[in-house]
Amino acid sequence: MTSVAEAARFVLVDVEGFSEWVLQRPLRGYQLEAVRPVLDSVINQRGMEFVWIFARQSGKNESVAQLCAYLLNVFQRKGGQIIHTAPTGDQVATGKNRLQERLANELNDGGWRSLVKPTRTVLGKAAVVWLSGHPQAQVRGATAHLMIIFDEAQDFCQQVAETVFAPMCASTNATRLYIGTTKTANTYLARKKRELELLEAQDGRRRVFVHDWRTVAREVPAYQRFVESEIAKKGADHPAIVTEFGCRELDAAGGLFDARRQALMQGTHPPSFSPRPSALYVATLDVGGQDEGATSVEGGRPSGLANPGRDYTVCWVFEVELGGAAGPVYRAVHCLADQGSPHFGKEEGGRMKDENGDQSSAFSLQPSLADRLLSYLEYWRVAHLVADA
Repeated sequence: MTSVAEAARFVLVDVEGFSEWVLQRPLRGYQLEAVRPVLDSVINQRGMEFVWIFARQSGKNESVAQLCAYLLNVFQRKGGQIIHTAPTGDQVATGKNRLQERLANELNDGGWRSLVKPTRTVLGKAAVVWLSGHPQAQVRGATAHLMIIFDEAQDFCQQVAETVFAPMCASTNATRLYIGTTKTANTYLARKKRELELLEAQDGRRRVFVHDWRTVAREVPAYQRFVESEIAKKGADHPAIVTEFGCRELDAAGGLFDARRQALMQGTHPPSFSPRPSALYVATLDVGGQDEGATSVEGGRPSGLANPGRDYTVCWVFEVELGGAAGPVYRAVHCLADQGSPHFGKEEGGRMKDENGDQSSAFSLQPSLADRLLSYLEYWRVAHLVADA
């Protein structure tokens, strides 16, 4: 009779057997193609860097979860940490939940633990440590003994990635893996991809794995049918098709939309200054930073900004016309723009005047940007608001 130890050694010889027999979720060929070089780098301490760009919903995060589950099993006696980071807490939680679901197998069930301070998933002496990649997160000091994973690397701040997280690999020469979705050529993921492609050209060792929808379709016919139906509806040049399924970068200098789509966005209607009684209104909100270094406030707006080049918070109101043959028509009718105001709380305005009209030592209080936005949206009776992160 085969012992548990012998069975474990058998399935840990290669990740393909582990995926099929332990996790019972066999990795596809293109997934194994990307996973194996990373495992080689980790196990043999090569300290290499890799980029994975898979078409949307093609198993990129599943590959990461199985990679981590396999490494936890391989290193559970020797020990070592994998750092897994993502730009938002929700993304970190999604990765953690997926890994823990994979560890609920006959070999590992009951053997792993979920701990906090820091949040980590532990099997024996090995662990995956879950850290937020948000610029304001306090995460310095951790060590990546085995590997560091940058999830959704296209949304990472390069300075945070290279000054906060990359040093975690310094004492161990740990492997680094960057995964994500293609956007424009100026994202951190795109820059890292170009950097590693140059190294590939020098030594011939593959570091960049880009699997578009056609690669996936060769193994998953249902996926092919889905993407082809999306292309039929949206067109092959639609930004979502190009980036999320074609894995091709958009030209950041040219923007997200081509000339044809920009032409559809032009209007000749005049602006409006109040809502019409029977009209439907929606709004979009792009949130800019606040400037805590503003030295004074004049006319309700900050002056003397510490960062005069700070981006704006912009809220556009659209009047919606329904029932058209080509779908709804959205007419931009009004806009609120703000540069640098505090998002919450009150801010000092100009000096108040006393009963004689002279300036007093007291200051008026200006409403926060959030309060002004709420009043603005209520005034326009906005039915739906689309906001960025």
